[in-house]
Amino acid sequence: MRTIVSQMPEWSHYIKGHDTLTLGYPWQSYETDPTWAQLVREAVKGLSATVTYCASVEMIRQALATLAPHSVDLLVIDHDDPERHAIGRNPIRLPLALDALPLLKPGGWLIVDNYDSFGMHAFDWSGFQTFTFDEVGGFNKWRRYSGRGTRLGQRVVA
Repeated sequence: MRTIVSQMPEWSHYIKGHDTLTLGYPWQSYETDPTWAQLVREAVKGLSATVTYCASVEMIRQALATLAPHSVDLLVIDHDDPERHAIGRNPIRLPLALDALPLLKPGGWLIVDNYDSFGMHAFDWSGFQTFTFDEVGGFNKWRRYSGRGTRLGQRVVA
């Protein structure tokens, strides 16, 4: 099966922390950083992708509220929170993840970067078949993943 992992050039650079935009695989999303949003818009020109700049997580929540339930095949939860960052606090991703969850189709995929932090340790994965990547490279300890783990979950079809 062809996937972003098998097709992405320079996979080893990604594992070392280089971003997907630089490697030619940008995420398509709502962005809280205007500079990053513009870079992603440029990268996805010609694709059926929408990149929306939202100055706050609250604006993202409002945008998500306009989408139909069960209309999204893939959700990626990997955001910063400019308002919390401004006061020296880490983002809390759980409320946004819970707002987005009703949008996910049965059989759709949820990808959570840093699944064990930013409040996501309290997320209920019971409705998903999950795949967790805490370390890439098996027993090769020198190839540790640069983040705090990524979890992929496919929503179980009831």
